[in-house]
Amino acid sequence: MQNLDLFPENRLPVLAELGIFIFPLAPGWGGVLLLVQLIRTTKQVYRQLWAKPVTRLLAALSAWFFVTTALSPYPLDAFLGMANFIPNFYLFLIASFFLNRVDRLARFAWLIVLSSSVVAILGLGDL
Repeated sequence: MQNLDLFPENRLPVLAELGIFIFPLAPGWGGVLLLVQLIRTTKQVYRQLWAKPVTRLLAALSAWFFVTTALSPYPLDAFLGMANFIPNFYLFLIASFFLNRVDRLARFAWLIVLSSSVVAILGLGDL
């Protein structure tokens, strides 16, 4: 499988950068921006995504979650628990396409640190 360089330079996609930076302060807006970027990336790498064995493994695991949820004595509670796992599987699979270089991973880490430092400063202001 060839390494597709979908996003030029060392930058992450713009919506992903903005979503990661906004997420600690406004989780709704940050989540929507990340979701839009994930959908856009999925459209570009759909065939390469299914070529990965880990994708098929996580799809089978997700299907197994649906089966065990249907057979659970408390299906509503099981469904709420399942709703925490499946979006994260999707996020990890798609993020592997735009965090495929060290410089992009470093940029991602700095975005997390900068946005978290804003939250820490706001927390110190509450003291």
